[in-house]
Amino acid sequence: MILGRDIIIEILKTENVRYIFGNPGTTELSLIDRIIRECDLEYVLALQEASALGMADGYARATNRPAFVNLHASAGLGNAMGALTNAAYMHSPLVVTAGQQDYRHIVDDPWLSGDLVGMAKPFTKWAHEIRTVDEIGPVLRRAFKDANTHPKGPVFLSLPFHFMDEPSSSPIPAKSHVYDLPLAVGMDLLADSLLDCGPSEIAVIACDEISRADALTEVVTIVEKLGCDVFGAPVHDSVVFPTSHPLWVSMMSPSAEEIRELLEPYKKVFVIGDRGFMGLIYSGSPIPEHTEILHLSADSSTVAYTYETSGGFVGNIKASLERLDDYLGERVTAKVRLEERERARREEDQTNIERVQAQMTRKPMHPETAAYYIASSIQDDAIIVEEAPSMGVYLRKYIKTSKRLQYNFSKGGGLGWAMPAAVGIALSERQSKTICIVGDGAAMYSPQAIWTAAHKKLSMTFIVANNSEYGILKNFLRGHYPNQGEERFIGMDISDPAVNFIALAASMGVHAIKIDDPQCIPEAVREANDHSGVSLIEITVAPSVEHSNTPQAANYQE
Repeated sequence: MILGRDIIIEILKTENVRYIFGNPGTTELSLIDRIIRECDLEYVLALQEASALGMADGYARATNRPAFVNLHASAGLGNAMGALTNAAYMHSPLVVTAGQQDYRHIVDDPWLSGDLVGMAKPFTKWAHEIRTVDEIGPVLRRAFKDANTHPKGPVFLSLPFHFMDEPSSSPIPAKSHVYDLPLAVGMDLLADSLLDCGPSEIAVIACDEISRADALTEVVTIVEKLGCDVFGAPVHDSVVFPTSHPLWVSMMSPSAEEIRELLEPYKKVFVIGDRGFMGLIYSGSPIPEHTEILHLSADSSTVAYTYETSGGFVGNIKASLERLDDYLGERVTAKVRLEERERARREEDQTNIERVQAQMTRKPMHPETAAYYIASSIQDDAIIVEEAPSMGVYLRKYIKTSKRLQYNFSKGGGLGWAMPAAVGIALSERQSKTICIVGDGAAMYSPQAIWTAAHKKLSMTFIVANNSEYGILKNFLRGHYPNQGEERFIGMDISDPAVNFIALAASMGVHAIKIDDPQCIPEAVREANDHSGVSLIEITVAPSVEHSNTPQAANYQE
């Protein structure tokens, strides 16, 4: 007979799991003891459970298949909840487990016990607590299948401690092979509707499902045949369209009012993917009255979810776009518009460069200046993981992306994602340099990830944009609750005392430098890229300044 922990190990191996992300405790030690004797599995130690889950999230994103996480009891799951909400928003395929107390005295509510299923359920596709050792095999197989079934997302299993050492008489279920590639019907109707408009009358909204479906090539083909503008869905977290393409416009703001203004010139809007209009602050409907919505997604729950859709099509977007291409012929007007946009794009790029050069002497440096020099210094094959709220909008402007993993962000909204996610991505993509660009506030949520990166000897660079504040929150207050007279903020400054990121990196065995001159950024990035291990670059950037008459402006000198 085979023990419960042996069942878990055999299933992990046949599910092609290489890494177990976690932070162990007593309720997990039986499983840890079994992993020690298993050379096919590598334990990735995170020094806090939120980082463990964030690393698994990044690894799942890179591999596009489920990653395995093992947390410690209710306290460990509680620590990881913020990271779990991010994973749920981003549809990250994760199999999350946590050790539960021994069932033989669970009635006494012993130390480390808790309602793990109740905790995990709101942010997982489903959550379950193992009730017998014979359940482990079929339920764990189900977990891997469901995490990877569209719409993908995290699932949760609670593993009572004593079942790990209990023998099972049931055979380990074999891995199932599910081939699920449904083609959306009505692609001929969609083509007719799109061809009914001129290139300037159509806009495409590209969503994160494009990246998860590996459908970038197909989207580019369709867009070029239509000759239409392309917007990224608000706060999209992956590469949804090549940002160097002349038909790319920009990412939309998570403001319904601003989206409505952007879409006003268009007769039809074609949403490709899951969520095209996600907002933050209420400001009415994002859809202009005269604009018709067409929507293609593999997730039926997002099609016609809130707004009237004249044509909703449900199916795998990669396969469906290939079929749509069969119905779209070449249009001369599309080629003409593509050429016009190429000329306009060159002029726009030149204007941006001139603006950056004009603010070169400002001290501390403007975040746009830092973003420009970072973007112009990194290698083409580098993988960017970003969580720098005050700099991110500029980075998206200057980093030219064309591949699925080149740019990564979290639309979950919970800070602390980027540093551990970058570690998970770097574990998968060892042939490329992973560069994590993070704000000082976000960095302090999960600095433990630096240690794991160093411990695993990964090829990584952490770039900390330090403005000593939560700048994006200050700007929000300035815009929505303007103060009369002197500005005052509570709970938004990280300056007394200042965080010493150089010392923090050194405490974890990582070489670090600090930069306050933008002209030093290219050399620092190149040196970090040539370094085979982990390095950290701290860049001092200006605090947020919305109005020239604010006290902060006095420190923002030419």
